[in-house]
Amino acid sequence: MKKIMLSVLLGVVFLVLAGVLAMSVYVNKSIVDEGEVDPSMLALFYDSYEKNREEFRRMSTSLQERFDDVEVDKHIVKSEVDSDLSIDTVYVPAQNKPQKLMIVSSGIHGIEGFTGSAVQRFFVRELIKSEDLDNIGILLIHSVNPYGFKYGRRVSENGVDMNRNFDVSKTLFDMGNEGYEKIYKFLNPQKKAKTGFFRNTFFFIKSMYHILKYKMEALRQATVQGQYAFKNGIYYGGNNFEPQKEWIERLILDKISDYECIFLVDVHTGYGERGKLHFLPGEVHEETRKILLQEMFEDFLIDWPGGNFYKVKGGFRDYVWNLIPSDKKYIGVVFEFGTLNSRQTVGSIRSLHNMVLENQGFQQGYKNSEAEKRVKDRFREMFFPSSEIWRSQIMKQVDEVLPVLIDRYMQLVL
Repeated sequence: MKKIMLSVLLGVVFLVLAGVLAMSVYVNKSIVDEGEVDPSMLALFYDSYEKNREEFRRMSTSLQERFDDVEVDKHIVKSEVDSDLSIDTVYVPAQNKPQKLMIVSSGIHGIEGFTGSAVQRFFVRELIKSEDLDNIGILLIHSVNPYGFKYGRRVSENGVDMNRNFDVSKTLFDMGNEGYEKIYKFLNPQKKAKTGFFRNTFFFIKSMYHILKYKMEALRQATVQGQYAFKNGIYYGGNNFEPQKEWIERLILDKISDYECIFLVDVHTGYGERGKLHFLPGEVHEETRKILLQEMFEDFLIDWPGGNFYKVKGGFRDYVWNLIPSDKKYIGVVFEFGTLNSRQTVGSIRSLHNMVLENQGFQQGYKNSEAEKRVKDRFREMFFPSSEIWRSQIMKQVDEVLPVLIDRYMQLVL
C-alpha cells in the first residue's frame, strides 16, 4: 500500500512540475521585448491583406512616376472561396546597363506577409534611389500566397506549405520523410482542437518525451523539412505544384534574362531568436556562391543549416537557384525574423504546438468558439507579433542591414 501511495504521490508531483513548466511555455508575458518604439517604423505595418495590397499597388504607381519602363502586374490566384486573391509585382529595370537584379519576395507563408510587405515598402521608401538603379534592376513580388495572407494561415488554400512546393522537377513529390512518419500522430491529432492548462501540459509532456527519444535536432528536422505523404498534415508540400508556380516561373525567367547576377531576399517570420533578423542561405555547395555570400555578408552572422536551423526541401530560395541558367551568378538568402525564441526548447515547443493546433482546428474543427479564438490569436501572434517594440526593432535592423547589402551588391565585381 505504501508503495502505491508513493507512486501516486510522485505521479502528482511530476504532473504539477510539468504543469508549472508548461505554464512557463505558454504564458505570453514570459516574452518581454526590449527597446524603443519608433512611430515611423510602425507606420509601415498594416493589419489586413487588403490594406497591404492597396499600399503595395500605390507604391508601384509611385515607382512608375519616378523611373522609366516600370512594369506593374498582378496575377489572380484561382480559388473556390475568394475571387479577389492576387500576387502583385512591380519591376523597375536597370535604367542604363542591366547587370544585377535584386528580387524581394514576401508572403510565401501567407500570414508572414504582413512583415514581408512592410519590408518591401521600407525598401522602396528609403533605399531605391535613381543613382542606385543605373546597373541594378528591382523586382518585388508581393504575397506569393494570398489565400494564407488574407485568411490568417501559413499554407495555401490546398493546405500546401508553399515553401516546400517549389522545384524544377516533380521528383520533389516522391521524396520521403521517415522521421515525420514516426511522429505523425503526435503532430496531427485526429480530434477537435482545444486549449487550456491540461491540454498545454499534456502537449509539453509529449514533446519532452519525443525530444528525449529522438533528440531535438532530429525531431526538428523531421518535422519541418517538409513531407509529401500526408495531405492534411502540417508541413505538407503537396503532390503537385501550386497553380501560381507556373506564373511566377515565367515572371522570373523573363526578368532575369538581361542580368548577369541575381540577388534574392525572401522575407519570413517565426523561427529564431525573438526580434532578431537571421540570414538563412540554405545549403550552398558551389564555390562561386560561397564566395559571393562571404563578400556580401562578411561581418554578419549567417545561420547555416543544421543545429538550431533546419534544412528545407522545396524552398523558394533554392528553387530560384536551380531555375536560373548556369552562366548567371546567384545570391539567395531568407530574411527570417524570430518571434518565439524557437532556438530554445521552450520556444520550440510553443511554436510547434501553435502549428499543430492551427492545423488541427482547420482539419478537425474546434471544441468551442473560445478555443478557436485562442488558437488563431496565438498563431497570428507567432508570425505577426502585435508588440510595437518588436515591429520597431526588426525594421531598425532592416534599416541597418539592407543599405549595407545594397551598397555591397552595387560594388560587387562579377
